[in-house]
Amino acid sequence: MKKNILVTVLISLSLLLPGCSFNKKSTMDRLKNKSDSVESMKFPEKVQSLGSQDNVELIDNKKLKQIKPQQEAKKIRVTGTKVSLRRGPGPKYSKIGNAVKGDEFELVRVERGFDNGRTWYLVRDSLGNKFFIAKSLTAIVEKIPTTIHPESPMSPNGDTNKVEKVELQKKQDASLDQIQTLVDVEPKLPEELREAKHITLNFEGTEIYDVITTFCELLKIDYVIEGSVEGKVTLQTFNKIPVEDLYSVLEQILALNNVAVVKSGNFYRFLQAPDAAKKPLSIHYGNDPNIPDKERMIIQIVPLRYISVESMKKIISPLLTTNASFIEIPETNNLMMIEMAYNVKRIIKVVQALDIDKLASSDIQLYKLRNADSETLVLELEEIFTSMGYKEALGDSLSFLSLTRLNSVLVVNAFDKILPTIEFWVNRLDQPVSEGEVSTFVYYVQNGDAPALSGLLNGIFTGEGTTDTGNSSSTAKTTTAEANISGATTPASTSASRPNLELTGGISDDIEGEITIIPDPDTNSLIIRTSPRNYPAILSLINKLDLFPQQVLIEVLIVDLSVDETTDIGVDWAAKGTAGSTTVQGGVNKATTTGTLGDSIGTATASFLQGGSFIIGDPDKVIARLQVFASDSKANILA
Repeated sequence: MKKNILVTVLISLSLLLPGCSFNKKSTMDRLKNKSDSVESMKFPEKVQSLGSQDNVELIDNKKLKQIKPQQEAKKIRVTGTKVSLRRGPGPKYSKIGNAVKGDEFELVRVERGFDNGRTWYLVRDSLGNKFFIAKSLTAIVEKIPTTIHPESPMSPNGDTNKVEKVELQKKQDASLDQIQTLVDVEPKLPEELREAKHITLNFEGTEIYDVITTFCELLKIDYVIEGSVEGKVTLQTFNKIPVEDLYSVLEQILALNNVAVVKSGNFYRFLQAPDAAKKPLSIHYGNDPNIPDKERMIIQIVPLRYISVESMKKIISPLLTTNASFIEIPETNNLMMIEMAYNVKRIIKVVQALDIDKLASSDIQLYKLRNADSETLVLELEEIFTSMGYKEALGDSLSFLSLTRLNSVLVVNAFDKILPTIEFWVNRLDQPVSEGEVSTFVYYVQNGDAPALSGLLNGIFTGEGTTDTGNSSSTAKTTTAEANISGATTPASTSASRPNLELTGGISDDIEGEITIIPDPDTNSLIIRTSPRNYPAILSLINKLDLFPQQVLIEVLIVDLSVDETTDIGVDWAAKGTAGSTTVQGGVNKATTTGTLGDSIGTATASFLQGGSFIIGDPDKVIARLQVFASDSKANILA
């Protein structure tokens, strides 16, 4: 089959000039000396560390601001005036920024340069960017991890009012950056291509298979085409392409046809893009400056500090290419994905913009309530801000937490503009109940006795109370219990009188306004008249008192037994059993102890066959015997 391929190689015919030897540098040398613009890493005149940032406003915004983050175990400080930051360990690597005297960076590892044996440090700045800096222009700063807490008042005995802390284990940072693996996939240019410098390509409806073979012949590389690689390519270049970009052009053509190329040993394998994930790919960690801006499949590990992996997946999934995929890393907050290198650089920028400390970007306020109940106020605040359009933000960027023990509300808010609105509604809702505002509540007693419970509650809340369990009357001195209430009339008790329950010393100081508790024996309920502010506390106490009382279960069995003449001595009460001590007392006042229950009954009933009574000391065997009669249809269980 004739190939529709037109490849024109323009070879420079210029004569050798004195500077020709300088221009004939190898491709690798020219690539190393090439200064690539790095838009993603712009260094200000002075790089600031995380420790220099203002801390977040916390409760009262004073004491907690004094808490400083734990300092790094080892850092390096720049001692030179203007020190270059480079991509690799040596001056031959491109410069990506400058650091000034006094700047501090986290030390990742130490490397020795290949050119002159100088030592270089791989360091990381506060944004996670990594680069190399010469050891001779820096100094290592040793620092012991310390946590500074705000001062607390001293107690009279000299001890501080702080919870004792015992450090059981110190967190060790994972060294995932050590697994970075760079695979040099770009082949060396043949001598004739380096001399040509530029190339023109023209493909018109050419099979992808033929395009691959053409590029491999130009680059003189060994290749393997795996599986079904199909597609057609149309490419026309009107401008000359530098020969150094020939391999990159091949990668772009392959990506358009869902084909990938992976270097394995000395061979270049061409296969379907989804299968490339199983081949040896370059592994990069974090914002690695060595990530190529190419259409090349790589493995990228993105460390997350504040946001969860699942949340970040949902955010960046729409930004991924067709053949990208995620890899689960259990029990770590690191995101691993297989993606095109050029797109990885864009995704890392998005991650850095979103993976921020929510605490540092939120206001945290603690409101101590004077009148309202904290749980009730939280529910009301959530309803109010839901109606204002903040339903999706509740629980995420806006949170209200009830601290019941302190009767306070903790507000975590990431919206600066609504802080005055929050304070307005908290103050508006935390209002005292006006005097005279009394509501009536009815509680139906579930397990106890309403009159008894009423007297007990009156004694607790008013300081005096009298409960007569035989007469359902209840008094409360701070109330108008004498008022007639429909349904509260108490009839005389028919049960036996029991001792009155006297209660003294209540908790009336905790009650605002009046409280009236009147029992209704007919419905076994309590009628409570008090302010709505008091009722939650009263109800909580009632629930603790209204419990099912302990009882003794007595089982009674009523049996109708049919007796006929075939039954020995009227009823054969003999119950087969093992030998033991059994006492039967009958109407002849004779006690007999025999080996079996049957012999005892026979002896005891010999003198009153026409009638009589006796007591059996082993009722279990009588029940067993009755069950035998029931199986013969001679016993009818009535109850």
